[in-house]
Amino acid sequence: MSRQQTGHERMKDAGTQAFEYVTGTLRGTERDEFARQLQTSTTLRREVSFWEEQLFGLHNTEDTLAPRADTWQKISAGIAAPEPRLSTPARRGLLAWLPWGLSGALSLVLLFTLTLGPVWERGGPPAQPADYVAVLTDAEGGARLTALTAGDSQTMWLQWGEVELAADRALQLWAISRSDGETRSIAVLETTGAGQLALSDAHWRLVTDASFLILTEEESGGSPLDEPSDIVLARGECVRFEPGTNPS
Repeated sequence: MSRQQTGHERMKDAGTQAFEYVTGTLRGTERDEFARQLQTSTTLRREVSFWEEQLFGLHNTEDTLAPRADTWQKISAGIAAPEPRLSTPARRGLLAWLPWGLSGALSLVLLFTLTLGPVWERGGPPAQPADYVAVLTDAEGGARLTALTAGDSQTMWLQWGEVELAADRALQLWAISRSDGETRSIAVLETTGAGQLALSDAHWRLVTDASFLILTEEESGGSPLDEPSDIVLARGECVRFEPGTNPS
């Protein structure tokens, strides 16, 4: 006999479906059924409104341009990833129940906005398709750092979210290799003010081989052991956009 869902589980299902509906990953008969239920369910309409506010407002700053209206129909499903140990998050809310995999889907929403033109703050990357993009989020789905490379440049552009850092501490960006699973350092960041990183050939190869990027808090000057500390602030899948493709 199947177990009856609790109210909390039904709420999570409603939130998950609303997220997929807004991002365009809920398709076929499931999407049609969800749209039908929207006509009579105030709970579902509230969930959809919540996600629209969350996703459409992520990069709503004075010097940004809104993405095209059809952007949200071009989202790929996120890939589930193991949950790392995290520092204490700054905020709680409905995002708190998001697993890393669903946070990955949220990250992909941002990825597509970054390929459609100058949606970053002034001084950001050029308006050309991104080669590699990673949106590093905390356990609650909050975007802490977005990193991308564009064109043939071996430059990484960084867009920072809210990251608190003590004066005697540093941030370090790491790549987890897709080939051997090893974690290697890309850069030590003494502040969150860095907007660009010039990548050496070796560091560029780390990015192209990365399955995930992670951001950790370290001693000033970086990890003395050349391996990440236990204070993982954010993590994000490193996604490559194939040349000439239009993901859908």
